[in-house]
Amino acid sequence: MLKNLLYRSVYDEMSSDILDNILNKARKNNKEKNITGVLFVGSGFFMQTLEGEEEDIQEIFDKIKLDIRHNNVVIIGFSDLKKRRFENWSMACINTEIISDFYLKKVEKFSSYTEDDNIEGEMCDLFLDIVNNKM
Repeated sequence: MLKNLLYRSVYDEMSSDILDNILNKARKNNKEKNITGVLFVGSGFFMQTLEGEEEDIQEIFDKIKLDIRHNNVVIIGFSDLKKRRFENWSMACINTEIISDFYLKKVEKFSSYTEDDNIEGEMCDLFLDIVNNKM
C-alpha cells in the first residue's frame, strides 16, 4: 500500500556541506526504494514528506531516527496515499534561501504541529505549491 509520512525534526548545526551530504545520500537511497518526497531545511528544523511503500518508508524512517543530525523527531502524519504528489522528485529540497517570506511563515507555522493536528495533507499541498512555483 502506498503511504505518505510527514515528520519534523530539529538540527543543531547546518552547512551546505552537511545538507549536500544528506541530499546525496537520501536521493540515492530513495531511488533504490522508489521513495519520493520533499525535505524542508531551515529555521533550525527539518520537515520532510516521504512517499512510497510502507515497508520502504519505515526502513528509511528508522535510519532517520538514528541519525545524529536529527533530534526530537516527531511524526506529523502517516497515511494511505492514492497518488504520489512528488512523483518526479526522489528528494526535492526546500530551504530558506530559495523561498519567499510568505512561504517560510507558512512552513514555520506548521513546525509545532503533531499527528493529532491532522495537517498532513495541507502541509504536503504547501510543499507541492512551493516545489511547483519555486524550483
